[in-house]
Amino acid sequence: MFRSLTLILMLAVALSSCYRVSSKLEPKVATPIHPKQVEREQRVCLNLPDNFSTSPFTPLTSAEKVEEWGKELTIAYAFAEDFDLYRAITGFKRALYLLPADLKERRLEIEYDVALAYYLGQKYVEVVYAVEATDLVCVDNAFPAFSDLLLILYDSYKQLGREEQACHILALIEKKSPHYAEKLTLLSAVQSA
Repeated sequence: MFRSLTLILMLAVALSSCYRVSSKLEPKVATPIHPKQVEREQRVCLNLPDNFSTSPFTPLTSAEKVEEWGKELTIAYAFAEDFDLYRAITGFKRALYLLPADLKERRLEIEYDVALAYYLGQKYVEVVYAVEATDLVCVDNAFPAFSDLLLILYDSYKQLGREEQACHILALIEKKSPHYAEKLTLLSAVQSA
């Protein structure tokens, strides 16, 4: 008798529950943001070029475009515009291998493009290596993308926790543009908070 009473009570409690499961499913689909859009927002915050088409360098001449390295560079830029950074970096490096040794300015330009592509792909170790292992480490204010290069290096060092190098780069930015260095310091403080 006690068992049957307990069983009846348990059934009564189970059937009188307040929670009702809906028979209608309403899925919530959230499309992920494309990495290109996320990186665009970060580049705008740092005042970096929005894409590879806004280049501080002189465009390729028609004679350069028909050279093998020029063709590779053109293809690399097309991949970079599609945010296919792996293929873009491969194309940039192929162009570097085919580039004649006497075209030092073009070599620096392509080395910068490699570093920028690594940066956009958030490969900060590779960014630092791409700069420190090339002639980019020796450029000065005369280099057309000098300011952008400093910003890329500064952010990469910050991301890697290399504060001493980041402070050195910030000092260089401060010499060039004190107002911009102040903004960059504020942005870093906001990001770390």
